[in-house]
Amino acid sequence: MPRKRGGQPLDLVGQRFGWLVVLEPAPRVGGLVAWRCRCGCGREAVATTKVLRSGGKTSCGCRRRATLQEFRDRGRQYKWLWLDDGIGNGG
Repeated sequence: MPRKRGGQPLDLVGQRFGWLVVLEPAPRVGGLVAWRCRCGCGREAVATTKVLRSGGKTSCGCRRRATLQEFRDRGRQYKWLWLDDGIGNGG
């Protein structure tokens, strides 16, 4: 486990990082300490201490998918508005 400056092991169990709540230590990933987390959507994910604490991972990926879908939906709305205004008709 990673250690704090005082030499005590760092325990992230129960801490929240965005939508992720740390459940327990997981097997190391690439030599780095990893944690098993549960996302707000119910899925589980594994992330290293560094990624969690730096904010590099805040969900299992569900928020990224939701944001992308919202972006695509918004693009469709604007495309239809653009065509309805006659701007997209080439003249």
